[in-house]
Amino acid sequence: MKIDEFSNTTLDGRIHCSLSTCKARLFFLLLLLGTSAHTIEVGRADEIPSHEPPINSTLLQKLHVPKTSDSWEIDALFDGYRVKLKLPHQLDMINNLPPEIQSKVRQRIKYRARNIQVLRRVTKEMDRILNGNQMIQPALHDQTLEQVVMSLPPNRSINPRSPLALYEPILNALPDYSKVDIFLPDKAVLQVSLRLRALGIEHRVKLHGVHEFDIVENGVPLHHHTTRWTRDLFWTSADENGRSLLLLPLAFYQINDLSRTDNGYVSELDGGKHKVVRVPLFFKGGNLLVGVINGRRILFVGKDELQLNNEFFYNAFFYFPPEDEVLGLLTQLAGVDEVRIIPNSKHLFHLDMVMSVLKTGVVAVIKPVDANALNDDDKRVIAEVRQTLEELEFGIVDVPTLSDWVRTFRSPVNIVPFTHRNNGSLNAIVPLFQDTKITFNGKPYSLQRKIKQAYKNAGLETTFVLSNFHHFGGNVHCSVLPLK
Repeated sequence: MKIDEFSNTTLDGRIHCSLSTCKARLFFLLLLLGTSAHTIEVGRADEIPSHEPPINSTLLQKLHVPKTSDSWEIDALFDGYRVKLKLPHQLDMINNLPPEIQSKVRQRIKYRARNIQVLRRVTKEMDRILNGNQMIQPALHDQTLEQVVMSLPPNRSINPRSPLALYEPILNALPDYSKVDIFLPDKAVLQVSLRLRALGIEHRVKLHGVHEFDIVENGVPLHHHTTRWTRDLFWTSADENGRSLLLLPLAFYQINDLSRTDNGYVSELDGGKHKVVRVPLFFKGGNLLVGVINGRRILFVGKDELQLNNEFFYNAFFYFPPEDEVLGLLTQLAGVDEVRIIPNSKHLFHLDMVMSVLKTGVVAVIKPVDANALNDDDKRVIAEVRQTLEELEFGIVDVPTLSDWVRTFRSPVNIVPFTHRNNGSLNAIVPLFQDTKITFNGKPYSLQRKIKQAYKNAGLETTFVLSNFHHFGGNVHCSVLPLK
């Protein structure tokens, strides 16, 4: 979703493009790929089917997870050369490739074998957890923010003079009972500790230092970094006993070698009230939202999420999982009755940029006051969101915005709704942007005032926080993940 340190696809991990612009990325996420038109196609061979006996209703079977001994095809670009091989039958044909390509192809084959082993292990464990266990994702607005998680970006992206500058408005807006876990590069721990002490909140914050690395093995880069987009780092649910489940995708961004996962540091939250569970999928939590209407739980999935999962699967395992089974697994993890797929666009690339579930039966949706200035893709996304919600009979809260805010990722619905523990009131932490005068019914109004009024009419008390996250392509909801 988010733009960050490394252009459109970044180590901070949120991929900034719409489905229409992402279709050509299948080969490019390998990171070692080129764009030359040169092609090397090394023969063809009949594929030998797997001899693993099918086991009905296992997740391995549903997701078509192969064995490392199964035959497979590599079809990818390496420094501009398209390599197509049936493996393992044509392994010797790698010797016919240019010398500078051979090592990279062999390295990819090695990584793919490791990745399949990881996928099989994670899938079996996920199947065991799901067997006889009903999961359900707690409503975000019911959470009290007693415990939240935040994360700072890679060390190279932190403001060296004020590493907490982006986060301090949110930290100050949290209820005074909130406990905060922050993941951050280990090199920044001391400076952040001193700043928390100066703010007088060090007793409420626990820092988790993460070791970063950037290495290259035979031309294949491997990265391990933190991210500022905590919402996309993992997803939350709960088992039938009410225990919190932190659902970790197979990787956040580094998919070349899944045996050295780039999101494993979340496991520090494991134990006690929380259990970290790895899921045999790739996903970003900002593109997955759950709402409840008329007793039915609905999972809204951004369409680009399915495309991203396909791309990551192909580049990690060289195959595509069945889309209906991917949706089926997400359905189980969230404990919902129905799934609705919503389109994404270049600017509304995650659902949390266009909508927010405020409470049972009520969803906030952006409504640009100058809608004619939107591009067609953004118009289509907003229209389909509204149409879907109307079909499901959700009440819609119109939150005014500007087309320029849409284009610059300043979303007034990218909020953190919660129920205050002390008085049970429904609240929301809302990003604050530079105010603008708008004309409404022929009269000038403050846009910020109209936004506040929209939430007040919906029964929410609001705390506005100065937000500069939009400079990186996200906002408040993207950077805070409540656990309780």
